[in-house]
Amino acid sequence: MAMDQEYLGPCGVEPYDKEWGVGVSGLVENPSPYPRINKMLEWFNSLEPSADHERACLVTEAYQKHSSKPQIIKCAEALAHVLKNVTIRIYPYELIVGEIAAPAKSAPVFPEFSYNWIVDEIQNAPWEKRKHDRHVLSEETKKKLLELGDFWRGKTVEEQIKATCTEEELKGSQLGKGVYFSDLYMYGGVGHVCANYEKLFQLGYGGLKKQVEEKMATLNPALPEDLKKREFYQAQLIVLEAVIYFIRRYAQLAREMAAEEKDITRKNELLQIAENCEWVSENPPRTFWEAIQLYHLATNIILIESNGHSVTYGRFDQLFYPFYKRDMEKGTVTKDFIQELIECFFLKMNQLLKLRDYGNTVVAGGTMMGGTALDVGGIDEQGNDATNDLSFMVLDAHAHTRIPNPWMAVRLHANSPREFKVKVFNVIRIGTGEPKILNDEVYVKAAMNYGLSLEDARNYVGIGCVEPNAPGKQYGWHDADYFNMVKVLELAINDGRCLGCSDQCHRWPVCGGVGKRLGLRTGSLEDFKSFDEVLEAYDKQMKYWCDRVISMVNIMDLTHQRLKPLPYLSLLIDDCIEKGIDVSAGGARYNTSGVQGVGTGTVADSLAAIKLLVFEEKKVDG
Repeated sequence: MAMDQEYLGPCGVEPYDKEWGVGVSGLVENPSPYPRINKMLEWFNSLEPSADHERACLVTEAYQKHSSKPQIIKCAEALAHVLKNVTIRIYPYELIVGEIAAPAKSAPVFPEFSYNWIVDEIQNAPWEKRKHDRHVLSEETKKKLLELGDFWRGKTVEEQIKATCTEEELKGSQLGKGVYFSDLYMYGGVGHVCANYEKLFQLGYGGLKKQVEEKMATLNPALPEDLKKREFYQAQLIVLEAVIYFIRRYAQLAREMAAEEKDITRKNELLQIAENCEWVSENPPRTFWEAIQLYHLATNIILIESNGHSVTYGRFDQLFYPFYKRDMEKGTVTKDFIQELIECFFLKMNQLLKLRDYGNTVVAGGTMMGGTALDVGGIDEQGNDATNDLSFMVLDAHAHTRIPNPWMAVRLHANSPREFKVKVFNVIRIGTGEPKILNDEVYVKAAMNYGLSLEDARNYVGIGCVEPNAPGKQYGWHDADYFNMVKVLELAINDGRCLGCSDQCHRWPVCGGVGKRLGLRTGSLEDFKSFDEVLEAYDKQMKYWCDRVISMVNIMDLTHQRLKPLPYLSLLIDDCIEKGIDVSAGGARYNTSGVQGVGTGTVADSLAAIKLLVFEEKKVDG
């Protein structure tokens, strides 16, 4: 356990309440002991959530300019055009800079995934009246977004998915009767991934560029597969050149702001920000501050490229402890300053917004990015406790900010230090709903069931809500669909029909009205002679709908591969560079997919009630 045994409170910057395990200031109006953090919180809370048109416009320009190029090159050029031209900002007080191609608390728009719903909502429904996921759009933004509608018609991921699906696949989706809901990846990016930040910290973007160039030099253009790999590497080099330029833009802006700054303290902060950005634009970080700056920008670029839900920051305390330890041993920083940096980072994560279609707002409401998980605690790859000072400091950062992002998780195991568990549960007592608790023993087994090695399983991160994932090595389509298990039961006991089957249903002309069923004809509850027949009907109906949802997920997967490869993310996931294969097409070491079964408890309760009341006590006729 690499931990200062005396470090239980928030860096000694305020009185420590031993009963609560958090600083006393965590219980007052200004939660942070740092005035900078409280001022940034107050400023952020004064902003209204909005959406911004600039990314959509820049991506459209790039798609128009590079229309004849291979799709992966086109996607790379689009990301590069955004990084080189999007407006960037540095806000007052912040020590870590970077946005996701939109201002703070404003969502960028991703027309390449889906666009018809955006045009429809602007034209037919005031965005300000949304019941879920409220965003305020300026008149300029509405105008600019409407102007792009004609270009994107017929070109989006959503439209190709729908065009590829048969009636059998569509009828069970949210476009049919909601046996499964495919909104997340039909209308947006995949996400649910954690980059290999360790590799980035070791090599920097310059080292990644060298890797790509070396692999590209080994190709034989006479081989078709190598030609395909050449396109992939060309796309990565286009992206890398733009990433380096993008980060240097922040360095330049910081210098320009420093030249105008009168306050000497803020001037020096801006100059250091400039130096940090200039260095990490190509080189491996040397200090904690440089590392956390690179960490933030690298993740933001994943979001700018992919629009992915649940892009995860991974095991913060493990990634950053070497930088923390080295800086502390050199005496170049204090715990107090490191704590303030972590809280600044939390506030930067909380600035991220995501614009969702209406269906997604119902199943995953809230204007924030969502799923930006960050883990602390747990065991290392050898099975030893890995708790350290930063594990505690991250918990303090949440206690001092009380914001919904990141989605925090704490990994606990049999040998987790008692003082760490006290800290965890006292932070939970604050009442924000954070952090969640992950049981290492159970999660390691679950990860190995995915095919992960023992070492990779021990190093798991909780993606989004709870899904285990190997950081930097796995691309898992978690939440690929939300599968309505209760709807399957409804069909199983009603001979394949919905209970509300009538000419009022939008599917009546292609279903009940022509003598068809939504599902299989598996008999009706009124005819079943035993409970075993109910279970048999449910099993048959379940098999039928599982086949349908698997087909839908595969269609979405193939469509993303064809239309939205991710050359930037592929730089940060093993083994994409080695294979010369994009992460969307199976380049990762581990490739998985998962459907969320929804309503398990309701199904169990319903079956128990049917067994008791219909077949045992016979109080209800089938």
